[in-house]
Amino acid sequence: MADTKERLWRCAADILTAHSGSDDVRNGILLFGEPGNGKTRFAEALAGQFNLPFLSIAFGDTASKWINETPEKMKAVFDTARRVGRCVLFVDEIDSFLKPRDGSAQLHSMDRDIINTVLKEIVDLRGWPIVLIAATNYLEQLDPAGIREGRFDFKIEVPPPDLKARISLIALPIVKHLGPGAVRRDTVEALAARWEGFSASRLTAVGKQLAELHRSGRFHGPVTFDIAMKAMRLIQGRRGRLPEDVKAVDEIIMPASSRHMLRDLAYRMREVDRLENIGGRLPRGLLFYGPPGTGKTQAAMALAKAADYAFLPIAGADIIARPCKWERLVQEAHDIRPVVVFIDEADDILANRRYSNVAALTNKILTSLDGARGRIRDVIYVAATNHYDQLDPAALRAGRFGDKVHFDVPERADLVRYVSKQLRQAAKGRYDLKKGAIARCIKLLAGRSIADVDGLISEAVNRAAVRALRSGVAEIRAADVVAAAQTAFGGLHTSR
Repeated sequence: MADTKERLWRCAADILTAHSGSDDVRNGILLFGEPGNGKTRFAEALAGQFNLPFLSIAFGDTASKWINETPEKMKAVFDTARRVGRCVLFVDEIDSFLKPRDGSAQLHSMDRDIINTVLKEIVDLRGWPIVLIAATNYLEQLDPAGIREGRFDFKIEVPPPDLKARISLIALPIVKHLGPGAVRRDTVEALAARWEGFSASRLTAVGKQLAELHRSGRFHGPVTFDIAMKAMRLIQGRRGRLPEDVKAVDEIIMPASSRHMLRDLAYRMREVDRLENIGGRLPRGLLFYGPPGTGKTQAAMALAKAADYAFLPIAGADIIARPCKWERLVQEAHDIRPVVVFIDEADDILANRRYSNVAALTNKILTSLDGARGRIRDVIYVAATNHYDQLDPAALRAGRFGDKVHFDVPERADLVRYVSKQLRQAAKGRYDLKKGAIARCIKLLAGRSIADVDGLISEAVNRAAVRALRSGVAEIRAADVVAAAQTAFGGLHTSR
């Protein structure tokens, strides 16, 4: 951020000291970058540093339903700047004034008049001791003629705050709202390291959010790492797409070793700050593999819930159908982290590239995991597949989907407990669970997936419900289980 400030100061000094009529007169500073990183504040600060009047205009100030009124208002703004003399003229959201004329945007006839007016006024401003600054979040959406040298000679990206700036942006508002000593230096540094890429406006909002939590009695004493993370989650306002009825990790039927691995990982995710302080780390990606219907999707959601992470799912087929979805998903993940990104049916998109016709998309996903644009903390990718042997070996190496969790059909002891619990819960207060129903269900479901278990129990209850509606006899019978198996598995499989 110091480099950005210094360059902005030098550009303004160059404009103010240039001599009118000189061949080397330059003007026009274009600030671009993601929203919330302080483009307007930079312009205001520059005016204050040079002790210049600050004139500001945005599209909303000039918009009109009357033909030619908006161009006239824009001309009047530039005329005012020239009357004032030495000043800073700031045009916010200049992409609204300089829409591209190459056919990529729908233009009204008045849009062209606005563009032509602004282009002329920018050129006419050259040689005046007026620092023209424009800001945009969408550099690629500006008319090329509007941003060429001779109109905007200085183009300065305003990036997200660096580590030093993040520390200040987090600490100062907390002290302002909660008083001196409200947060330890090491806590601020841990948060600043974790929140790389977040905008300046989001970071400064943490202090106010913490003050609100403090007033509501949500915490007392100094701000801790966990409390600050909760405040950030409230500011983000999104939890992804995690359903309400997600099971706990311990409720999912899976091999004991896999359940222990997920339980341990959820704990590490919750205690990530302490974990990293003693040299531990979280995996970048995990692979859930095993037969269909063995609970891989449920386990991914359970992991996110247990760790208090947001959850963003996508299917491999969706990425193939619309590749732009992956870029948007990754951007959303960076924005609402900590988050679990779940790729279901991953063999569609992560198949061995020697035999795949979507190798370019596979490369894009692997590049996202490698962090070619910088690894973002607290984003964990989980891929699920029924066909482990079809995946590209490069996807399975360490640093990508190197940690692997196996899923399988329930062992007999797990099956007995689960079936007994589910049937009794379904019958409780509504049906008489007849003798032999549980035993018959267990026998028919031996060696089948947990999805088959849930499907058969649901169908058996449906048959009991129909009989109860017709005859008033509320019973779940062994015959209901057999009939449900005939529907679900076919008659050949009901004689087990």
